[in-house]
Amino acid sequence: MRAKIPNISEFLDDHEEQHAVPTGAALGFSAVATGRLAELGMALAILSEALERGRDRPPAADTQDLANDVRREPHYFFFGLILGGAVGVAARLVQ
Repeated sequence: MRAKIPNISEFLDDHEEQHAVPTGAALGFSAVATGRLAELGMALAILSEALERGRDRPPAADTQDLANDVRREPHYFFFGLILGGAVGVAARLVQ
């Protein structure tokens, strides 16, 4: 019997999610791979802005707007950040 993951077809199914994950991954990888962990402070600022209490989710942008995409999907940005950081650790271990 195969386990079925509910709603897996909705993972990365819109452009906001597809932009938030690689943005977080790029920031996480570059900060960890270069050893400049202070750069992760940018991630905290981005996440705090996106998760600010009392703020409604912004409407979808009519054009490509990376900042809006991250504000709309901060949990995907955070997932990308962790993923990129893990790859950055692996890159540092290989050196």
